[in-house]
Amino acid sequence: MEQVPSGRKKADELAAAFRAMADRIEQNADAGFGGAFVVAPPATGGEITAILILDSHEDPVQFWSTLQTRASTMLSQLQHAVRAAGAFGRG
Repeated sequence: MEQVPSGRKKADELAAAFRAMADRIEQNADAGFGGAFVVAPPATGGEITAILILDSHEDPVQFWSTLQTRASTMLSQLQHAVRAAGAFGRG
């Protein structure tokens, strides 16, 4: 069995997340498009986040607020994990 290099595997996973979002957008073409985003941090920076917002009002404030909230939440979790790791690393 051939092993796939980890860089190639990660690239395939990242590309698949964007393709999946494109598919979701196409499948919901008749709904109000409120925005979409796929956030793909480095491997040590968290999970891939993909959100499609269906909004009949197509409100840009809703879109940017959702993105900002998600980013703030993820950053807070990452900072907490880094602080916790630092506390356990002291001795």
